[in-house]
Amino acid sequence: MQDCGDSACILYEYYVSKASKDNFGYRDDTAASDLGWGVRKVQSQRLLLVKAGYFLRKTYRNNSETLNYFFIGKQEVADNH
Repeated sequence: MQDCGDSACILYEYYVSKASKDNFGYRDDTAASDLGWGVRKVQSQRLLLVKAGYFLRKTYRNNSETLNYFFIGKQEVADNH
């Protein structure tokens, strides 16, 4: 919470709670709906988490397929950056 503030901490906990779901897309609009926030608030808090090294999305494209991988937590982000 010291790194990002209380709202980013709530978003981080939300992301952690969804980590066990297969193919969860970590979309800003879904998080906004689930948390009762605006999409812009989720976006700004997600960007704080990215900047602080708590959240990372990697996108890979091959032929006609796009794959997104999400990493949550300082160690996971550091290992996959």
